[in-house]
Amino acid sequence: MYSGFFGQSSFARLTAVHKSSIVKVAPDTNLELLAPLGCGLQTGAGAVLNTLNVQPGKTVAVFGAGSVGMSAIMAAKIRGAKEIIAVDIQQSRLDLAAKLGATQTILGNDPDIIAKIQKVSPPNGVNYAVDCSGVPKVVETMVDCLGTRGKAASVGAPTPGQRSGIDVFSHLVSGKEYVGCCEGDAVPKDLIAFLIDQHAKGNYPIEELVTTYDVKDFDKAIKDTKEGRALKAVLKWA
Repeated sequence: MYSGFFGQSSFARLTAVHKSSIVKVAPDTNLELLAPLGCGLQTGAGAVLNTLNVQPGKTVAVFGAGSVGMSAIMAAKIRGAKEIIAVDIQQSRLDLAAKLGATQTILGNDPDIIAKIQKVSPPNGVNYAVDCSGVPKVVETMVDCLGTRGKAASVGAPTPGQRSGIDVFSHLVSGKEYVGCCEGDAVPKDLIAFLIDQHAKGNYPIEELVTTYDVKDFDKAIKDTKEGRALKAVLKWA
């Protein structure tokens, strides 16, 4: 099978990929654990490390604490962010986010999200924000929670054609930025190698995110993911 999505994805035992998508690892590497690095985890970490270039001592809000958002949270901790705020609609995910580096958690259906974020990061919002949900309304909230000269990035993918509204006046007078982010703006051989090294040092615990399934249990993996029992499902071929 030839990879078709972002140049590296497939549901097959073997796949042909472009050489730019190949990262060499040691022969004894646990590939089940590192498999998600090629897409979602690279994207979340890259959004923080590359696209936003989060600086030590600054504040970050991550909307959507799935595997991509968790990776962003762990990367923000690696970068030394002062406050890391996780927002999600599932309490279990927020509990894991707190374990992985979030300093504050907020339920996504809380009507006072923006006020609570501004309280954590006074006077008017966070320095950086990432949306990993792909929900247009969440994108609007993310931009609204930015402080002066704050910068936000979207990595979640909504249905093509969906739009979000921006308060132009607030955007103008506060000097906010809202940018896109494709695969974490990463060079795979560099960022994936960095994340593998961080995992080896205990700074990037991928094992907290991955649930493995035999390939014959594909339907269960999809169901568990949709119902929130699995954060990142990985299929194994015997």
